Amino acid sequence: MRSGHFRRLPVVDDDVLVGIVSGYDFRDWKDCLERTAVADAMTREVVTVAASDSLEHAVTLTLQHQIGALPVCDHGRLVGIITAKDLWIAEPRPLPEWDRS
Repeated sequence: MRSGHFRRLPVVDDDVLVGIVSGYDFRDWKDCLERTAVADAMTREVVTVAASDSLEHAVTLTLQHQIGALPVCDHGRLVGIITAKDLWIAEPRPLPEWDRS
């Protein structure tokens, strides 16, 4: 995530979305990142949208659930991700910034 400057990443198993992980999820694991499995830190109950859903629906979900991104799925298969930045809205809660050193 640091090297790619990603704020969150979807987690998939055999092309099926099983979770999402963000800097926010790491807050409880910051002292042991190298020893923590992604499965332990990720959010498992992921709010998603379908590619055919409207942007208005995506904005509504993002604000309602106070999340910064929505994976886009087609029958459980990840096909993309849309972020608050894509929707031109503010992040609902600040994510920790990566140490740039």
